[in-house]
Amino acid sequence: MKIFLYIAIIFASLLLFTCCKQNKKENEKNLTNQSANDGVNKERSLTRIDALYYNYILESETPIKASDMKKEIPVFSEDKNGILDASITDSTKIKEIKDLLNDLKASEEETTPDTRMIFVLVYDDESKDTISLAEIYSDRIYFNGREQIRNNKLLFTLKNYIGFYPWLIGDDMFNMSELQDHSFPKPPFTSSRYYKEYQQALAGK
Repeated sequence: MKIFLYIAIIFASLLLFTCCKQNKKENEKNLTNQSANDGVNKERSLTRIDALYYNYILESETPIKASDMKKEIPVFSEDKNGILDASITDSTKIKEIKDLLNDLKASEEETTPDTRMIFVLVYDDESKDTISLAEIYSDRIYFNGREQIRNNKLLFTLKNYIGFYPWLIGDDMFNMSELQDHSFPKPPFTSSRYYKEYQQALAGK
């Protein structure tokens, strides 16, 4: 009888150990998923943000993948539309963006991004995070592929610091929710070097 009792105790201990180990793995997995969806890891130092973006409003019949976006600088004397690059390196701007990213919250929706802008966040340890702005007006936010609840201040800040807004005219301005949001102050639009080159090309015609 004692042998059977010992066997039962050993079996129960093994079963309890297995269950605890499994629960620990699930908790670690949940924490990993949470950190990937709740903004930037605060322990790392964000050093720069590299971007690619359509500088015009593009309607597409099929979703555009971030991996499909390649830099396409137009000849501005002939056409202004392209896929431009930008880099944010100013420490004050980077801190502002990082603070906004830490406020991101994952959305309950799980949609496929139709990408118009891609931002690569580069840290001091060379690790990276990715932000995609999607849909026609670049107003859906994806952090590392996971959709986030809309944050108009973050949308405005990212777009402004890469020099996107001066390319817009007319109704396109009114169709962007962040520009109609009066809950936060908006500094003047930033112009990129590409926009200045475009203006020079127009003046030379």
